[in-house]
Amino acid sequence: MGRGAGGEHIFDTEADKVSFLSRLDLIAPAMGFKSYAWALMPNHFHLLLEVGDQGLFRIMHRLLTGFSVSYNKRHQRKGHVFMARFKSILVSRDEYLLELIRYIHLNPLRAGIVRSIEELDDYPWTGHRAMIHGNDRVWHRTEEVLNAFSTEIYDGKCAYLEFLSAGIRKRDSMVLESGNLRIGKNGIVQTIGTESDQRRYDYAGMILGSLGFAADQSKLLNRRRRKTRDRAEEHELIEALAARVCLHFSVNPARLTSSSKGGDLSSVRRVIAQLLTEVGISRADISRRLNITYSGVTRLMESKMSIRETVILNEIKANYISSQAL
Repeated sequence: MGRGAGGEHIFDTEADKVSFLSRLDLIAPAMGFKSYAWALMPNHFHLLLEVGDQGLFRIMHRLLTGFSVSYNKRHQRKGHVFMARFKSILVSRDEYLLELIRYIHLNPLRAGIVRSIEELDDYPWTGHRAMIHGNDRVWHRTEEVLNAFSTEIYDGKCAYLEFLSAGIRKRDSMVLESGNLRIGKNGIVQTIGTESDQRRYDYAGMILGSLGFAADQSKLLNRRRRKTRDRAEEHELIEALAARVCLHFSVNPARLTSSSKGGDLSSVRRVIAQLLTEVGISRADISRRLNITYSGVTRLMESKMSIRETVILNEIKANYISSQAL
């Protein structure tokens, strides 16, 4: 779950909601995740994800960074869009998956945005509508959810709706939002409603599941922490995109690190900074590649792009990023 900075609304306009979902569409093929439930609320969002090798950190970094850049430009604002801490919980599929799907999809109804299950069926900003009317988002696995109720689609929808309706008056948000167990320095402890350090997207911290499930996740986390971070793939991505931008402007890539600002260098750097940000590269890494300060990268990101720069940016995103499934 992610909330707007300072509790501000981040999904008041249709354009903001479409932008967020489009960003998920863009990164899904490369990041290899799938979702079982989602909901966009005025000041926060819920995503129930199953992740693969890329890990939750990289997925959320690419999703939220790209969305934040476009959001700030669209609303002519600066600064953070989301709160610094992103709330993540590891969920046991066998024990809590369906409960969490129900909880997420009922959010608009419980908040009074819609007044009934019938209205929720046609509400476009939660995954429930796709469960009922069909789905065109590859990352939202509606059939897998319905199969948990019945192998027949119609029967599955009927059973899912009955299950959803039965949960309208349930008051289960505390455990579903905060977990029932926690992995900490002192091992696994049973806790409900306590706060944890969520500064890392892949922080194992809060668990929604059995003690056995928590123990297995603790072992996986310890193995992952012992691995040395491999940044070779990220370096290749930076170099490939920088080279593609330079090619469009007929600029030698070697000039990127020079102190010169003449010719098209400023345009090249601005497009590279924007492009790398949208695929989830940190501003610190961008500053190292362009040999400019972190604040210099920030100024590039906040400066207005020319029509030519925008055209080149969109062409690379359409023809290169999509084809390479970055």
